Amino acid sequence: MSVAPLPASPLPVSLTKLRLIAVLSVSQLVGWGTTFDMPSVLGRAMERDLAMPFETIFGGLTMMMVVMALASPKAGHLLVRLGAARVLAMGSVLMAAGLLALSLSQGPVSYFAAWLVIGLGGTCALTVSANTAVVERQGVAAKRTVGTLMIFTGLSSAIFWPILNYAEAAIGWRAALQIAATAHVALLLPLHMFGLPARVECADGEAGAPPATSTLPTLDARDRLRAFLLIASASSLNSLTSFGISASLIELLKLAGAAPGLALTLASLRGVIGISARLADLLAGERTSPVASGLAASLAMFGAFLLLAAFPASSFVVPLIFVLLYGAGSGVAAVARALLPLAFFTRADFALMSSRVALPQNIASALSPVLFAAMMENFGLTGVIALALTLTFLTCASMTGLMLLKARAAISGPS
Repeated sequence: MSVAPLPASPLPVSLTKLRLIAVLSVSQLVGWGTTFDMPSVLGRAMERDLAMPFETIFGGLTMMMVVMALASPKAGHLLVRLGAARVLAMGSVLMAAGLLALSLSQGPVSYFAAWLVIGLGGTCALTVSANTAVVERQGVAAKRTVGTLMIFTGLSSAIFWPILNYAEAAIGWRAALQIAATAHVALLLPLHMFGLPARVECADGEAGAPPATSTLPTLDARDRLRAFLLIASASSLNSLTSFGISASLIELLKLAGAAPGLALTLASLRGVIGISARLADLLAGERTSPVASGLAASLAMFGAFLLLAAFPASSFVVPLIFVLLYGAGSGVAAVARALLPLAFFTRADFALMSSRVALPQNIASALSPVLFAAMMENFGLTGVIALALTLTFLTCASMTGLMLLKARAAISGPS
């Protein structure tokens, strides 16, 4: 049973949008910063206290991503039935419980049990639910807001690494996690329950967007299935590349000929380049679509690895150009992945489709660092480039298929 639409917000549109961005930015910064980004800072202290290998500590992240993948279809049904605000609130409670359990863990069993709960919380409180909250309120006009939100979300590690580092030094990792758990309940739970603007229903059923903005192609049942499979393929392949390369980027740049100091500097610039590319895509506004942006991003990433294949072991210029192309492509691709379902499906279908796509995408994200590390260890630079070229080529093919499908379906007129 669907939740009845809430009355329109009395705030002006600009203030409503600002409030939406502010609430969800805080939500995602704290959500990602205290969970996925956290072991990079607290991992060594956990290793000492729990007497567990460092790689096992990071296995908690794999547990988190796998649980998020497996639970995402169920979360999609909850989003449709309850609405994003209530699901985000549920996620806040689960995240708090998981972080508290992690702070009390004494060994592998309790450690991974805590990450299981954190994974359930992430299913409800992280990207898919946040993007659904935007689409519920803005419909097909959500691109700018999602892009803005992802610019802020991309800063989670830059903000929370120093915070967690200071907290660990001052009060220890267990107390730091307990404060993080408190933040999810005391700060994020009220924001999710009461801080989000109300959903707005328009005449065409697209929240927050006038009927004239609806440009969805007409899709029959077969084309809807094709669109979903292509979106899932493109998103999963891109995640497999992005997460795998990000975890191995410094070593990859060293193998490509960059000195250790330069490799560290260039790898650090990737995040800035990615955020800048997201901002450029955001400023392009309605002149671009998620499909066109996703194809351009995939081509940039493919070109980056093709450059490394053609000019291996270069000292400076090639690694620099590689980071520029890869950083820009991966930054824009992250926004495109979030919005691809909205290019083919209605606002009412967005949560369900995004949650289904999240299943293979999160599994790919969980496995990718191990896959790329194994390729680097056994086959060196050549193996990593070959794998990355294959994945980015297949991503380009999937994005091209989506573009052709959209163009063909658009001939039938808007839905």
